[in-house]
Amino acid sequence: MATAVDDEGAPQPLCAGRSAEFMDYEGYPPSEDEAKAMCAGCPLLEQCNLNARQQLPSWGVWGGIAWIDRRQAHILKPADPRWSWCENET
Repeated sequence: MATAVDDEGAPQPLCAGRSAEFMDYEGYPPSEDEAKAMCAGCPLLEQCNLNARQQLPSWGVWGGIAWIDRRQAHILKPADPRWSWCENET
C-alpha cells in the first residue's frame, strides 16, 4: 500500500496539517472518547492505531488514542506525575 509520503493519490490521514489539534494539548489531553472522535473516519485509523501500540508515541493523539510519556492517557490517573504538566497549563 502506498503511503501519503510516497504518493499524493494515496489515502491521507485526517491529522495531516493539523498538528495543533493532535499534538499541542492545552490543559488536559483529550479523553478516550474525544481522541477516538478526533480520528473517526480517518482512512488510516487502523494502521495508525496498530503502529501507535507498537511504537508507543511519547505525545499526541495517534490512532484514536491520546498519549502522554509513551502511555495511553486515559489509563493514567491524575495523581500520576506525568499529569504535572497540566497544572501549569490551567
